[in-house]
Amino acid sequence: MLEYVTTHDDNAGVFSRWLLNGAGRDNTDNGRAYTRITEAGGDYTVSVYSDADRNALVAQGTLSGATTGNVTLAEQNSSGMSGSVRLREARSFDATIDLFYADAADLTALQKDITGFLIGGEFGGRAGFADPLARAKRVIDALMNARFPAGWRADDLQPLADATARYALFFIYDHLSSRADDSAAQLAAAWRRNARRVLPLIRISISGETFVPFTTRIERA
Repeated sequence: MLEYVTTHDDNAGVFSRWLLNGAGRDNTDNGRAYTRITEAGGDYTVSVYSDADRNALVAQGTLSGATTGNVTLAEQNSSGMSGSVRLREARSFDATIDLFYADAADLTALQKDITGFLIGGEFGGRAGFADPLARAKRVIDALMNARFPAGWRADDLQPLADATARYALFFIYDHLSSRADDSAAQLAAAWRRNARRVLPLIRISISGETFVPFTTRIERA
């Protein structure tokens, strides 16, 4: 399983296989969430919060009588977020996770009728557009990883939203295409070109320093 969630502060590799559905800007910090593992009586509870102070609880689950295994995360405080995570070796600690760079609202801002492709509220086997949005995050991660040292952490994820949403639209139409010359395939190619064109507009802050990672570095006379 590909990891679409980026975990920070987890040098021991405790977390793996994050799968979170229902995440949006109203229950995260622009796509970022804050986790905490606590132990009581041999049980380990994973809590997910939408704020850095860890006051606004959005999902939670407990691993009972073990230090490894899958934890089912149930929605808390009517957040709409639920899912699961695997603990490789539970211990009490805090971590930060980047769930997404763009959400469904970013997609509909670009193309209002996109929700018509949902079947039973799902696309590609996951609720909403979680799958294409996650794949688009992987593309942006790969591009950013090629430009910054391992472990880079943006101060705010919002600047990555626009390009990510456009890549997600590429994945949506690519999923719907059946042959290279159909309209869905043509729209997929158009959205991929569109996403590439907006990459140079990204201005992102890392540790208080602003970067423009996708500017052209070679100028021809």
